[in-house]
Amino acid sequence: MAARLAGLDVAVVKFAVFTLAGALTALAAVVNAARFTQVPSNSGLGLEMKVIAAAVVGGAAIRGGRATLAGTVLGVVLLGAIGPALTFLGINAYWERAIQGAIILAAVAIDAVGRAGARRIARAAAAPA
Repeated sequence: MAARLAGLDVAVVKFAVFTLAGALTALAAVVNAARFTQVPSNSGLGLEMKVIAAAVVGGAAIRGGRATLAGTVLGVVLLGAIGPALTFLGINAYWERAIQGAIILAAVAIDAVGRAGARRIARAAAAPA
């Protein structure tokens, strides 16, 4: 909506974003292939949840909104540290996904509470005195 209102051709922007994502995926595959002698076809399986979780923890709202690059990087660092922290503490690594899910739920709940508070403040400011 914002791109259309700014006068940008939404179809061209979508095409450019998907093209860039495909090119970066190809680059990552080439780097991964150069790093390892054998790359299994399911090497990135299960990383989708980590990516979504990192974006949500970093401040991206589920229903749209603004996020910052620094927040997303902090989300990646936080979620990337869970696995090694569990290993260091001697906890079974199978708990990693449960902890990620709990972090996502907490981030969504905090976002919902923040939005509700912002709506309440906006209504109070708009109400006649």
